[in-house]
Amino acid sequence: LPENYRIEFGREYRTLVAPRQRFALVVLLSLLLIYMILASYFESLRRPLRLLLPVPVPVLFAVLVLFVLGFSLSIAVLIGLLILAAMVILQSMLLLRAVPPPERRLEITELQRVFRRSLPPHLLAVGVLALFFLPLTFVGGDAGEFLRGIALVELSGAAASAVSTPILCAASRHLYIWTGRGGPSDPNIETASGNA
Repeated sequence: LPENYRIEFGREYRTLVAPRQRFALVVLLSLLLIYMILASYFESLRRPLRLLLPVPVPVLFAVLVLFVLGFSLSIAVLIGLLILAAMVILQSMLLLRAVPPPERRLEITELQRVFRRSLPPHLLAVGVLALFFLPLTFVGGDAGEFLRGIALVELSGAAASAVSTPILCAASRHLYIWTGRGGPSDPNIETASGNA
């Protein structure tokens, strides 16, 4: 730069960046609110963590796919990540509901049977999600970039969730047992039907 010249970001740039930063904060606060709602529902601080354990893998995979494809973290992508997190929490709830309570020791073959029985609905939900969001990746025009961002997040996250959520739900059950929690005197134990 020549002497006595400088570069500054204008007001227009600051007005474009500020909503994105505020929305990222809203997403984080939304995840905290989801945790607090689950903690009050289950009357436990640990059980919601079992439901939230599978969330980071699909979210990180979706962000990685977006990075590879050259998408930025826009508001549409953040909305998609929030929807993806809610979908993964719901799927982990459904999968953990089918697992017998932690006080009952399971053989690996029995655990495999439980997940084989609960896996088709999980994969069906992922397939329906893919059928809904796949056409949005081909939308053109002004709204195309917005819809493509959401669709790519949901599709890549659903693909990662189809593999990682059952594995992490099974791991969370075993972790719950290995840490010595979930004995018969624990009032926060899930039953096979999902009731406490």
